Amino acid sequence: MSCFLFLLLFFSSSFCFCGEVNAADHVKVEVTVTGIDGELKENILKLLEIYRERNNPDLTAGRIFFLHGRAVRDIKNALEPFGYFRPRIAASLDPPERPGQPWKASYHVEKGPRIRIGSVKFLLSGPGRDAECFKIPIPFKKGSELDQQEYEDFKKKLIDAAAANGFLDARFITHRIVVDLESYRADIVLKLDTGPRYYFGPITFSGTDLSPDFLLRFLEIKNGEVFNQEKLVEFKSRLLDSRYFKSVTINPRRDLAGNDRHIPINVIVNMNKPNVYRMGAGYASDSGPRLTLDWKRRYLGKHGHKARAEIQYSPKDSYIEGEYTIPLEQPRSEYLSFKPGIERYDTDSRDGWHYTAKFTHSVVTDSGWRRNIGFDLGYETYNVGDDSSSTGEFIPNVSWYKTVSDNILFTRRGYMIRLGLSGAIEGLLADTSYIASRLRTKWIRSISDDYRFISRMDLGAVMTSNVRDLPGSARFFTGGGTSIRGYAFEELGPIDRESGDVLGGRYLAVGSVEIERHIYDKWLAALFCDMGNSFDPELSNSIKVGTGFGIRWRSPLGLVRLDFGFGVSESPVPFKFYLSVGPDF
Repeated sequence: MSCFLFLLLFFSSSFCFCGEVNAADHVKVEVTVTGIDGELKENILKLLEIYRERNNPDLTAGRIFFLHGRAVRDIKNALEPFGYFRPRIAASLDPPERPGQPWKASYHVEKGPRIRIGSVKFLLSGPGRDAECFKIPIPFKKGSELDQQEYEDFKKKLIDAAAANGFLDARFITHRIVVDLESYRADIVLKLDTGPRYYFGPITFSGTDLSPDFLLRFLEIKNGEVFNQEKLVEFKSRLLDSRYFKSVTINPRRDLAGNDRHIPINVIVNMNKPNVYRMGAGYASDSGPRLTLDWKRRYLGKHGHKARAEIQYSPKDSYIEGEYTIPLEQPRSEYLSFKPGIERYDTDSRDGWHYTAKFTHSVVTDSGWRRNIGFDLGYETYNVGDDSSSTGEFIPNVSWYKTVSDNILFTRRGYMIRLGLSGAIEGLLADTSYIASRLRTKWIRSISDDYRFISRMDLGAVMTSNVRDLPGSARFFTGGGTSIRGYAFEELGPIDRESGDVLGGRYLAVGSVEIERHIYDKWLAALFCDMGNSFDPELSNSIKVGTGFGIRWRSPLGLVRLDFGFGVSESPVPFKFYLSVGPDF
């Protein structure tokens, strides 16, 4: 058969040389492997050279013949890591019946019996031979079938355990699998020398005026603890996440470890610019133009304090807000903040001034929720319908917030949940008593590469005897680009039956569904439907529906959203458009 193929190859090549087109330069081969499937077949195809080169544009008939001669060896090599050393392989190679057709290479594989382990020898030596970290159960034993991947995984677990527990010099003196094909058994021999254990030495910082004591709070280790490279990687990540630094380099100076094997750590940082400025602008037909100016101070003093100020101007809602933040013992997750602010609101339903000073303790819980506990001091003057008043405020509050996202700028899979509880007590700087709760959620899921489904929900309730006793900021109103599109900002709510004024409600229920489709490059189109309102048992209530479409563009700052909304619950149907920029959460 081999001689026949050689002669056929010779004459075929000679004929093609004489023609106008050399077919030897344009040959193809189809490769089939039968009799086996799953991960065994996948590994065969990875190592089978004739299969890997099947689409090579430079493939020749001579090359095909050569690769076919190596195929049996390739298949055997692919099966051996799984413990199959006695396979039966039937190989065939058929030349094309007519010019232009492919060669056909076929391999039928019978894997045969899996080799079994005859003996296992595992020895530990060195100072750490009695350490708990090396007491890892051996996954293979005498008489079990050999799986080389299981063997390699066990070796990796040992080395990983050594590195995580300070045994940086650990190495295998012997690691082999001895295969005896006559008795068809495999003997495993493993000898690991642990070497000495190393420890964290003193940690020094350069390139920053921030206090070393403050920066060490990001590490959560102390001088003398067992050395662990992964903790240094996490330390670097935490320092970068703090936004204090543009770059961080951590150098464990193992060469300077003394007889006590304490490794000094040198941390070199490059500080970020202290000040960050941002300006934003937008427009919506319901609220007019909007201009935002924002300033952030990334660090103040030696202990990582931060500051922020923001100004927003809009005909409907303008404010000035500041914030001073003090990191605590766990600076990555815990801080105190003081936030003064002045707000001027003038919507279709209410107008007034609101002065606040907010004090908050914020911490990330073990379950990943950010919990804020604090109180607000404030003073508000307001007009809602015929209600005009002014009131002081002392409002204790607590809230929980959690965001999970695969990409904060353009999420394909993620969600946001925010739950808040607050209240006031009559006579304690406040004119009325109430307890308020609010739940806001957003859920995003990609249906395919081209579609995203987005839903959100906003629920609220205020427990008090009469909505007219509440200040304007404590009542619920709806409508606008982040509520029910197709309506003006905060124009919706329960209506006084006599005056027709929107007074706001003690209850809130708004839901939204949206579908986005990728249309071209970074452009998307959207369809949406929003539904709900704020409600009050003593006032006139009705559910409002807004629907419409939008255009999206993926910018480096997040989605640029242009929405066109129609308030289909009204006649004639009002039309509004909204322009916004930012991340999904």
